[in-house]
Amino acid sequence: MLFLTAAVLWLHCAALVRSCGVGFVAHGDSCYHFSHDREAFELAQLVCKQLGASLAEVDSIAEGQYLSSMLAGKSSDHHWIGLSDIREEGTWRWHTTGEVLKPAIAMWDTHEPNNSRPGLENCVVIKTDGKWGDTLCMESHPYICEMPYERIDVG
Repeated sequence: MLFLTAAVLWLHCAALVRSCGVGFVAHGDSCYHFSHDREAFELAQLVCKQLGASLAEVDSIAEGQYLSSMLAGKSSDHHWIGLSDIREEGTWRWHTTGEVLKPAIAMWDTHEPNNSRPGLENCVVIKTDGKWGDTLCMESHPYICEMPYERIDVG
């Protein structure tokens, strides 16, 4: 019986062992990299891809709050997330999945998206207070990469 209990415990622990890559922090089902360098939107996406990740895609209010908490008090910069209306003006889509932003998850700042430079503000930043704003994709900002946990086989 002791052997069976130990085997079940080992299998349970093996399923829980997960790892994020170097420079990433774990939260929920994802790993995040909060960059220190500044890039334009497209280049930020490429850097994330080279890291095995993509620009962060917010799937829930809780995830948005987590990202906001990680930025609060640590930076005065806005950070790129993987949301844009590049494909179709006014239709905000997540870059990797292509899914349209769900209104219940949107964390737009007051009067955002405002497209204050018509047809040019196509990419989205998360501000240090957690609110989102649309801005020019060619601006340089730090960025947040996201990737799923990597499961490590310890057996």
